[in-house]
Amino acid sequence: MLNHFYNDDYNNHIGQNNPIRDHSTLHLEIFLLADMYDAPSLRDAAKQRFIKGMTNAAKWHSPIHDEQIEVFRRVVGLDAVQFADVSLQEETFGALEMYVREIMQTPRVAMLVGRGEMFSQEFAERFARRISALLEC
Repeated sequence: MLNHFYNDDYNNHIGQNNPIRDHSTLHLEIFLLADMYDAPSLRDAAKQRFIKGMTNAAKWHSPIHDEQIEVFRRVVGLDAVQFADVSLQEETFGALEMYVREIMQTPRVAMLVGRGEMFSQEFAERFARRISALLEC
C-alpha cells in the first residue's frame, strides 16, 4: 500500500510471475485496506483486478475452486465484510449473476446456495430472482 502512495503501479506487479494463478484473496485484501484508508485509486485498481480474476475463474475454472468460493462469501455472503465502498459487492454480485450457470455447476456452490449459506439475505433474494428468470427462458 505504501508503494502505491509513492507512485508505484499496483497493476504492473501483481501476477506477472504467474498470470494463471488466481489472486482474488490478495486483491480483496488490498481493496479492504484501500477502503479502510480511503485510497480511491488503489481501491479502484484492486476492484478491477478482483473482478477480472473472478470473471476469468467463472468462465474457465468450473467447478469453482474453494478459495474462490470463500472469497465470494467474504464479499456477498452471510458474514460479508462491512465495506465503506459497496461497489465491489455490487460488481461481484453482477458477475455472479452473469455466470450463474457456470457457478451453479460447482457442487459446493449449489449446496451452499441450497442451504442458504452462500449469500446474505439481500443477495440471496437477488440470486433467486436471476435463477427464476433463467428458468422462465
